[in-house]
Amino acid sequence: MARSAVAVVVGFTKREGLLPKSFAPLRALKAAGILDRILYVTWDRPDLDPWVADAAAMTDVELVRIPEPHVEGLPYRKKHFYQTHNIAEALKLVDGDDTLVLKTRPDVVFDPNFLAGKIRAFDF
Repeated sequence: MARSAVAVVVGFTKREGLLPKSFAPLRALKAAGILDRILYVTWDRPDLDPWVADAAAMTDVELVRIPEPHVEGLPYRKKHFYQTHNIAEALKLVDGDDTLVLKTRPDVVFDPNFLAGKIRAFDF
């Protein structure tokens, strides 16, 4: 790999069993040395504890809980603000200006071979 690669996962999902499935390809890529880190940034609300417990148990995932920002307005505005706020917080944790960052959510499941090919070929 030509450069450091970090997966940044933001948000949360309340769909039973989805979080471990979404992290599985990322964890496989980290184990293979394709990803250097997996950061999971989500809110520190206690009611979300059951929904992030699986990630908290993953020793290869860096779980970062941040305060939920107060946002007013229409739902689409709130969703956009939450996503941009969380990615901004996550990017503060990424070292190096040349680091490749994959931003995703815990409700997205990637094909690990497809993603590995994209990361390996990024500079080409």
